[in-house]
Amino acid sequence: MDKLIITDNPQQTTGIELFQIYVAMTKEQLLKIAKKLDLWVSPNYTKQKTAERLSDEVLENPMEVVTRLAKAELQLLDEIVQAGPDKGVTRKSRKSYYMLQKLGLVVTYDDVPAGTWTMFMPDEVRKSLAPLYKPFLDMALQGVKRPSAKDIRFMGFMNNLFGSQE
Repeated sequence: MDKLIITDNPQQTTGIELFQIYVAMTKEQLLKIAKKLDLWVSPNYTKQKTAERLSDEVLENPMEVVTRLAKAELQLLDEIVQAGPDKGVTRKSRKSYYMLQKLGLVVTYDDVPAGTWTMFMPDEVRKSLAPLYKPFLDMALQGVKRPSAKDIRFMGFMNNLFGSQE
């Protein structure tokens, strides 16, 4: 099972950086995240360099994240974006982690007695994902099949190659 990045501070702020979250993980976990997101990070890098490279890749390629989120995850992301900086979103804890947790994109406060998780997303991640998620959420709510990041890159390539047909 993936390691959950936990904070013991229920008043956690979102001013942390994605890099700081990734440094707290193992190199093996970071390489798994890169593989899940179809992002290339050299396995020969040190853990520090791997965390740095992966955080840069995630922030520069938010489409790779958004296209992999299920409907419930997109709704959670919507709540996080709407909440804004320094606000956490609380959910009932569950046996399996959210994809946002698996990808290390949130820090979680685990309130065991209450049986809840409060998730805090770094501001830089929230700002990176905010402009892209809404159309995918709309498609998910309508039950429309969403394109993958690979499909979107291919459509962009074809559009550049042949130009737009107006």
